[in-house]
Amino acid sequence: MNVSLSGANIFNANRSGGLWATSEGSISLSSVTASNNQIGAGVYLYNEIPGSTGGITLSGVNTFNNNDGSGLDASTLGRSPSTA
Repeated sequence: MNVSLSGANIFNANRSGGLWATSEGSISLSSVTASNNQIGAGVYLYNEIPGSTGGITLSGVNTFNNNDGSGLDASTLGRSPSTA
């Protein structure tokens, strides 16, 4: 399944990181703020599961500040869905 967040998305001051999303499909985020999160990244995006068909897309204004781990931790196989 694909993961898609639109509008304003705020993940601030959480104990174990902000947003964590894993998918075998594409991950699309827009206008994400993830700041001041403890014990982890502000945003963690992962779609390296064998058979994954999508990539990761960020749009809008995205802010990742003062997180205990990295601001954004993203990993993908980077495949696009087939158009055949």
